[in-house]
Amino acid sequence: MQLQVDILGRSSDARRLCRGSGVGCQEAEVGYIQIIKERHAMSHLEIQRLENQFPSLSTEAFAAARRRVLESGQSVLQSEGGFVFRVFPDGTKRKLKEIDPPVQVDLKKVYILR
Repeated sequence: MQLQVDILGRSSDARRLCRGSGVGCQEAEVGYIQIIKERHAMSHLEIQRLENQFPSLSTEAFAAARRRVLESGQSVLQSEGGFVFRVFPDGTKRKLKEIDPPVQVDLKKVYILR
């Protein structure tokens, strides 16, 4: 995705530049500064590559957030073995509530929503 920033005198100049580019674009105006963002049509392979990265990236993000909260001296909640626990920065756990066990999912099964 490209981001192009131009200083233009009028919104009409931005619209003309946008139309003349041959690419769909969006504009945002702050005073006389026009920010023109070109839309990038992603291929199926690019989308698939990004979707495949999501599980590992989200796991890393949640682990980092949990670590930061614990390092700040606060506790976190986590589920484990059918229970919700409060985990304290020193590593101790306090059982808060019993919950339904996790649902097993068949990763090879495909659901079609209509």
